Amino acid sequence: MKILLTDDHELFRKSLAMLLATLIEPPVVFEEAATGEKALEKLQDNSFDLMFLDISMPGMNGTTVCRHLYKSNIKTSVIVLTQLDDAHLISQLLLLGVKSFLTKDSSIPEIEHAIRSVRDGLVYLPQKLNESVEALKKGYQENVRLDVSVQELRLIKFLQQGFTSKGIAKEMNLTVKTIDTYRERLLYKTKTSNVAELISFAFKTGLIT
Repeated sequence: MKILLTDDHELFRKSLAMLLATLIEPPVVFEEAATGEKALEKLQDNSFDLMFLDISMPGMNGTTVCRHLYKSNIKTSVIVLTQLDDAHLISQLLLLGVKSFLTKDSSIPEIEHAIRSVRDGLVYLPQKLNESVEALKKGYQENVRLDVSVQELRLIKFLQQGFTSKGIAKEMNLTVKTIDTYRERLLYKTKTSNVAELISFAFKTGLIT
């Protein structure tokens, strides 16, 4: 297993590597990155199985790193390990494909559980953080009443997967003009200004998961 540790504090990276070496069956190889820019540079060869990522870093922060990974074909699974625990931030990162979100005061069993879950292709949040995210989504659902058709929901899901209007039109057997009309109507309904905001809105309201 090959793991990239991305954090701007060298002592934390070294300590985390020592801990993870006791939790993961060998062989395991660790590499380090002190900045988001360096992490993306190392990830280009797509050889890492897992990355532990801090959010608050000078220069390119962890959220921006996740956006770059979301737009690329890099398949490295990401576990965020940070001091922050904001539900809005967690929701945004899950939407960008992050597989687990842990705070730096997480217990060793929680870290171990997160690794096992991610290796099994699952998403893992500690109970407290999961409750915060679910409460946020419930709050949106209770305050927003949205009439979304089956076709519009399919469109949102295709947009979430990164399909272009032309690609969606082919999948839904509709014209590109119709797809563009659906998208503009959804932006109006949700009071969002672009596709990224639309997908974030759909996630927060439970339209997509």
